[in-house]
Amino acid sequence: MRDAASPASPSGKTEPEEVDPLAALGVLQRQKQTHLFHIIDQDGAGQIAWQDFERYVMQAAALTGQAIDDPSCQRALSALRTWWEGLCTVRALRAKELGTNAPPPPRQVNLDVWVFYWGLVQMMIVEEAATGGRESLQRSEESVHIHCQLFDLEQDQRLSRQDYTAWVAAWGMVMDAADNFRRLDLDGDG
Repeated sequence: MRDAASPASPSGKTEPEEVDPLAALGVLQRQKQTHLFHIIDQDGAGQIAWQDFERYVMQAAALTGQAIDDPSCQRALSALRTWWEGLCTVRALRAKELGTNAPPPPRQVNLDVWVFYWGLVQMMIVEEAATGGRESLQRSEESVHIHCQLFDLEQDQRLSRQDYTAWVAAWGMVMDAADNFRRLDLDGDG
């Protein structure tokens, strides 16, 4: 008996179900990725470009008193460059898939491509977990670790309220960083 989700083809063989990367993200994950896109899109143009990521690292360096050629800044740029190249690849594939005749703005990514990309990442993480792999999840964890190191002024593997405030400022977020940090610091150890 065939699975109802996998229709039979005219040849009688079962076709694998195609999974939509946009559907792979839950509602909360989609909201979080939309919010993050708008944080990166500081000028509100509806597009992000490599310069948005560079600006983040340059602001981080300025706020933490580091030179842009400091190893932690260079590791952050490298991790962001990997994300950026993946986004550009997905943008090109998405434009081809949608049959878009007009070329997208040069080396810019819109919200649709951003969310689609993170849906693909989520699908890879789930698929790898089902087969005992962790490559995509490990790459994501390493990237988060690299960015935490960028702001870890005390180099103690922890982000203090001062470190967190610099991180928020580097992204250009306008919020009460101290209050937000207090809510994130569940054990209250600072």
